[in-house]
Amino acid sequence: MIAELLGEGQYFGELGLLGDGTRRATVRAAHDNGTVEVVALDKSEFQALLAESEGTRADVERVAGQRIGGQRLSASGA
Repeated sequence: MIAELLGEGQYFGELGLLGDGTRRATVRAAHDNGTVEVVALDKSEFQALLAESEGTRADVERVAGQRIGGQRLSASGA
């Protein structure tokens, strides 16, 4: 079952990094031309990115909230 298709610049895995680290989905990557670029961040790298960029933090909180049904999350862990 495909739950969601993501496009260029979109991301996944933020719920696990914001929460308890539990993986909730299996991800497969594909592109028409066969080339897919993926960047992996561990929890400390992710938290540093959020601390450095207010815009990124706000976007991650917005997307995470949408994915869990509108509940607002705090990227600071509070």
